[in-house]
Amino acid sequence: MSLQLVAAHHQGRLAQYFSRAVQCSKLLVIDEIGYLPLGRDEANLCFNVIAKRYEHGSVVLTSNLPFSQ
Repeated sequence: MSLQLVAAHHQGRLAQYFSRAVQCSKLLVIDEIGYLPLGRDEANLCFNVIAKRYEHGSVVLTSNLPFSQ
């Protein structure tokens, strides 16, 4: 998801990406969060995904990392 978010952001198509891929489903599953380290911009985009989902649908985050990481 992170690479798709960054690409949509750089292409100026972030609003279309959010409406098509983030807000249209009842459940959004983000698997292996933290598998790759996120830069500041990528972390901000991921926060925006969660914020856009607020009160619109459920989000499931999975990771094998402990909370301390």
